[in-house]
Amino acid sequence: MKVIRAGTLLTMINNKVLEDVNIIIEGDKIAEIKGGPPPDADEVIDARDHYVMPSFYDAHTHIGVAEEGAGFDYYDINEATDPATPGLQGKDAIYPGDIGFKDAQAAGVSVCITGPGSSNVIGGLQAVIRTKGNTVEEMIIKEPAGLKMSFGRNPQFYWREQKKFPSTRMGVSALIREYFEKARNYRKKKEKDKTGVDPNMEALLLVLDRKIPARIHVANMEDISTIFELQDEYNIDITLEHVTEGHLIVDEIAKRDIPCVVGPFFVAGKSLQTRFLTARTAAILSEKGVRVALMTDHPAIPIHFIRHQAALAYKAGMDKFKALEAITSQAAEIIGIGDQYGTIEEGKKANIVILSDGPFKASSRVLYHIMEGEIVWKES
Repeated sequence: MKVIRAGTLLTMINNKVLEDVNIIIEGDKIAEIKGGPPPDADEVIDARDHYVMPSFYDAHTHIGVAEEGAGFDYYDINEATDPATPGLQGKDAIYPGDIGFKDAQAAGVSVCITGPGSSNVIGGLQAVIRTKGNTVEEMIIKEPAGLKMSFGRNPQFYWREQKKFPSTRMGVSALIREYFEKARNYRKKKEKDKTGVDPNMEALLLVLDRKIPARIHVANMEDISTIFELQDEYNIDITLEHVTEGHLIVDEIAKRDIPCVVGPFFVAGKSLQTRFLTARTAAILSEKGVRVALMTDHPAIPIHFIRHQAALAYKAGMDKFKALEAITSQAAEIIGIGDQYGTIEEGKKANIVILSDGPFKASSRVLYHIMEGEIVWKES
């Protein structure tokens, strides 16, 4: 049994902040939270002068797939031989030895979602993983956790350079419709003939049957509108990822109750996709009641900057607790594991970070990172 003596505890439950309490950890879960003197334990961590909160969740990365330090030639992020590869399993490309995982542990990031990139219109299946483990099997929490799809510059420009379809916005949406219709026809044939399984069609059926969401890379307002049309046509669950111009179409996003994973904000230069980039997007979406998580898009920016994304969103007007929820409880909900992760309460997984100061302070350091009851990082 471990006990954390918390000076200031941010539970991430209804903005609740507790002072001077003991967090009792048994095994991989939080057993009890109570005041008074600490009970006898195998280890007592004194955090009475520090901030304690749930560890961090990055809701959009390519960690382990785009291995840090390996260079672009060794990235497994895009199977860029076909614009539609729904049957690919991102977990098959994860390298547990990626040094990005050590960086994540040192930064207090316990969990992230990872998988294919955005060159393909339909990229493949994603996985929610722990940032520790010697094998992929040890790391996986939820798989599949979504089907990656992409709109905009990335797929259009890539396939235009290959002189292959699709190279336009209308081509991208036409390809998605084509594959959804193929999956519908596959289902009909499968009902009559159960021999032979097509992994590509099976992956699409997971989306059509609303067992997993389509997690859709998108920046521009006009592409977001096209995604609304596809959602209506096929009655699917979706999340909007990056959603750079989401603040320009916020009322419709809110009306549809679509979760959004916003960011990253550390982007230099402007393009047609980033001309309206602003950290205010997260605040505007949140103010309208949209469920918002934040991302680093690691290795686009390093995963240890996830807390800084929340700080930028807060600086740009997002409610303080909403900004923290976007990298803790709300992030866990959006990636599909909120029943066990993301808050500090009895019965939840003991994923906890101890900070030297407030979470938005640039000088605040990660003193301890506890992942499912195990100390994976301690400042030396």
